[in-house]
Amino acid sequence: MKSRFTILLICTFRCIFLWAQQPPAQLPSLLDDGYQSPVLKTGESPETVMRKSIYVKAFASSKSVYTGEPVMVTYKLYASIFCRSRVNKQPSFNGCSVMELSYSGDPDIEIIDGKTFHVFTVRKLQVIPLEDGPLHLGEVEIENIVPFITADKQQDNFSMTSRNEPLIIDVKPLPLTDKPKDFSGVVGSFTMQANVDSNSVPVGDNATLNITIKGSGNFTGIHVPAIQWPHGTEHFEVSDTQHVDQDNYPVEGDKTFSIPFIGAKEGKAAIGPISFNFYDPSTSSYKILTTEVPLTFTKTVSRDEQMQDVVQEDVGNSKYLWIVAGIAAVVIVTLMVSMQLKSRKQSLQIKESVIVPKLEAVVAEQKDYGIEILSALNRLGTVEEDKKFLAAAGYLLIASLQIKLGAPENATADELTELLKKHDNTDLSRTCSKIFADCNRNLYSPDAEEGIKEKIYFELSAVIKKLFPIT
Repeated sequence: MKSRFTILLICTFRCIFLWAQQPPAQLPSLLDDGYQSPVLKTGESPETVMRKSIYVKAFASSKSVYTGEPVMVTYKLYASIFCRSRVNKQPSFNGCSVMELSYSGDPDIEIIDGKTFHVFTVRKLQVIPLEDGPLHLGEVEIENIVPFITADKQQDNFSMTSRNEPLIIDVKPLPLTDKPKDFSGVVGSFTMQANVDSNSVPVGDNATLNITIKGSGNFTGIHVPAIQWPHGTEHFEVSDTQHVDQDNYPVEGDKTFSIPFIGAKEGKAAIGPISFNFYDPSTSSYKILTTEVPLTFTKTVSRDEQMQDVVQEDVGNSKYLWIVAGIAAVVIVTLMVSMQLKSRKQSLQIKESVIVPKLEAVVAEQKDYGIEILSALNRLGTVEEDKKFLAAAGYLLIASLQIKLGAPENATADELTELLKKHDNTDLSRTCSKIFADCNRNLYSPDAEEGIKEKIYFELSAVIKKLFPIT
């Protein structure tokens, strides 16, 4: 069972520690609860007694580390007499990154030279040196007030400020032997795994590569590993999530990078090698982790096949509506492709017959296409889910540009905007590039921007009306 002295000291230290950055103007009364104040003997100096009974120490888990190697630093207050303490100044850290570690607010008991001390953790953190050379750790400054009973039986408060002795860590440069040319700068011990949502991906469908790095050490320095992408794939902006357990030292956890991508060509492929390197101080060596993710790009599922699956499946109205929204983009793309094929077929027939079309016929044909595209645009406006709308909007713009410019079916967004520039449509090219960028950014981010659907729909409508003016 804890003594009355211990309980009072715990409560006092906990309250005052919360005020570390902004100490209160006045301390609470020290005369409550009837605790026993320390007694000054005749001839004793309050300062001498306090310096022997109250002090601060700083500890480092290692006095010599490599650049980037984590080291645990702990600041502790030692008290063998009752005192009220508050942190006046927190330590500062230069030339390193810092992560706070969890610790208990309860004191430990230590016997030092036959005297019982209550030991409080003031701060506990993981420090990572960013450069070699001596690393000077900051000092913590704590004000202590002790209510002494003097020789004349009077109680008097005496104050003393405690600081830890300077603590210097020798930071060594990482060895040059066997150091990878593309060294990540990460120090610790890690493993790496990579996978794709499905190893069978239809051409043109969105898929995501997930890379998870797990272990202990310098997580703040971990960035997306080097990836060799197979030919015919296009990848997009990376997002990452991190889970760190700050109860342990070295800090343990995992960091996952998610990278959306699409494939443009059927067949077997492999993403990789995926490479990540680090320095492992436990083995005094550099480690290089590599992996590959095999996958197969399959034929794009046609609209007829999707609709056949829907008909064969016993679904209710609510699920049917969800499926209709899901294939909205496919319907639009199919419509555009069929229109493009029709256009090319008619063009070939005209050439074979050596018939020069009249201007009125060309205008009428463009008008027909414009009506169908505007109809597709109207259907796009009924797609409610953000992600499906963004995907469909991008596909509709690509199909519209392919038809208008007579571009190949596999022409990419970048190729189409460049083709617009060659046709002296620089402003229109810039607008299309912006629409594509807005679609991709919001499609592959966790949350779409507020009002992005309305913004893109307005801009897309303006572009389509310029491409296919209807009079």
